[in-house]
Amino acid sequence: MSRKRDSGSAPCRVDHNGRYKQIPDDIVDAILPIVSSRAICALLVLLRRMNGFNNGKVALSSRDLGAALGNQNYAANSAALRELQQAGLIELKATYPKGKRMAREYRLTFAHSIEQPATHEWKEAIAHLAACKMETRKQKRPPETSTETWKPVEASAARGKRSVEAITTDGTETSGLAGFLPVEDSSAHISNHTQSAKVVRFPNLEIPRKTPAGQNDSAWMSLDDLRAFASGYILWRGTGSQSSLAKRSGIPGGTLSKFLNSGRGLPDAHRRSLQTTIGALWPLKARTGEQQ
Repeated sequence: MSRKRDSGSAPCRVDHNGRYKQIPDDIVDAILPIVSSRAICALLVLLRRMNGFNNGKVALSSRDLGAALGNQNYAANSAALRELQQAGLIELKATYPKGKRMAREYRLTFAHSIEQPATHEWKEAIAHLAACKMETRKQKRPPETSTETWKPVEASAARGKRSVEAITTDGTETSGLAGFLPVEDSSAHISNHTQSAKVVRFPNLEIPRKTPAGQNDSAWMSLDDLRAFASGYILWRGTGSQSSLAKRSGIPGGTLSKFLNSGRGLPDAHRRSLQTTIGALWPLKARTGEQQ
């Protein structure tokens, strides 16, 4: 026959060396993910002050709590006691005027008192706090963003959110030069946003047809022309357009800001990306000042 285990003499019992307090496992499991560490420490201090006969009259002030924790942050200590009340672990039974210099008295809801048995308000309160915490996490979760899909279109297609690849059009609107150089009537018109009633007139600029090295680079503006081109687009687009332009063109926001406002240069890769992006975002009629 198997030997029966003596439940009263567990081999791994606590060596309490005097008085000790017991906390049910379900309370420990419930409060650890919900209650703050300072509030848990305050609960331990209240348990330490309960002697088995004074539940409902366990006196503890913010000053005494600070002395027990070694931290005299009265505001945080008071907040920890309020948190325990919200969690339903303790109940405030008595308060006294400041002139009497007497500490508030509390009752631990999971322990019996002389007046009544344990009431366990913490079960419902902690379940409510856990639900609120979960709802807060859902609200803080960033929304899913949809990405735009670009499709090549013919020139005869209806206007809408469309574009063509930059590599198929040299020196056309995709490169940002539709407002400066003539464009054939059969060229594809590009617009990726709703037409705006606001019109910003952009002056004609002379674009160098060749680079100093003799290579044909007529599709790309000089730094001054590109700076004026970008400033005109931002003025036309309005508030928030600079950060949006930096994100769409793949240029760090600080780099674009220094280029526009401080006269700094811009690497060739960023120059081409910026010019192509503005060309795709800024409709031809808005640049030339035609009526929409």
